[in-house]
Amino acid sequence: LDWEWSPARHKQRKQRLFGSTRLEGLHYRRCRGPLIHQLDWLHRFCDANSIRFLAVDSVTLACDGKLIDDDVATRFHRTLSYLPASLCAAHVPKSSLNPENKSDPIGPFGSIHFYNLCRASWFVKKEPGDNSSRIRVGLFRDKQNDGDPTSASGLEFIFHPHSGPI
Repeated sequence: LDWEWSPARHKQRKQRLFGSTRLEGLHYRRCRGPLIHQLDWLHRFCDANSIRFLAVDSVTLACDGKLIDDDVATRFHRTLSYLPASLCAAHVPKSSLNPENKSDPIGPFGSIHFYNLCRASWFVKKEPGDNSSRIRVGLFRDKQNDGDPTSASGLEFIFHPHSGPI
């Protein structure tokens, strides 16, 4: 569910990651307006396509008011509870990053309830100096309400001009 980019930009990224072959079960939807106003339509779309997992990009644009408002965060999370499980991208304010190591965020921008109401939270950071053919990202668990503790992880993507990543 995309509130932030365009279909063409996501298609380019998908092709860099997986090539031009259609991925069965992968659906793209450009969203306009708050998540809460699209709940019925999204619920029908998920049912019709047997969608069991959503990616939301991004929380900021999917909300229906000022992010600092606790009620906005509560409505966002309550609306998500009527949809399949999800991974939501949220921006962190630059001022929340530790100036010495730049990898210790306070949490997502806005009300503390965006953080408090989520079940798990990860901070994802691209390694400085990466270029368009090699990208490394660090995944740092910030919050986990269930299951065994998970440690930090890293991913490396190496892109080749016509074959996607290795």
